[in-house]
Amino acid sequence: MSNKSLSKLTRNELLDLLYEQEKRVEDLEKRNKQLEAQLEDRRIKISKVGSIADASLALTNVFAEAQKAVDLYLANVQGIVKEKKTSQYEFPNNEKNAYQPRRGVGSKKPEKTKEEIKAAYVSRHGRKGGAGK
Repeated sequence: MSNKSLSKLTRNELLDLLYEQEKRVEDLEKRNKQLEAQLEDRRIKISKVGSIADASLALTNVFAEAQKAVDLYLANVQGIVKEKKTSQYEFPNNEKNAYQPRRGVGSKKPEKTKEEIKAAYVSRHGRKGGAGK
């Protein structure tokens, strides 16, 4: 409104205009506070996203290092198992009869040849042949 139109208004009309302007200022201040709060909330969220990304990156590094440790451990265990398997079947001084593996439950005794059976009989009984000879 121009100054001329304001000067033509009555006192009550001017007070009404002043009241409306004051109410509008209050509404705008409320809206300004709300927008500032939203802006601050977004800033906090953005900073949290940055810190979450940093934390995620740090966790990724931790998991990568843990995976390296697990891989190294498994390689060591596999090497030890391989060494034990190869050393289990090595015979001292290349004597094959020096190593006798333990028999497990349900394992069969190796079958003896006829010569071994005869030799065992002779060593026990002191003679050759059967019972009636």
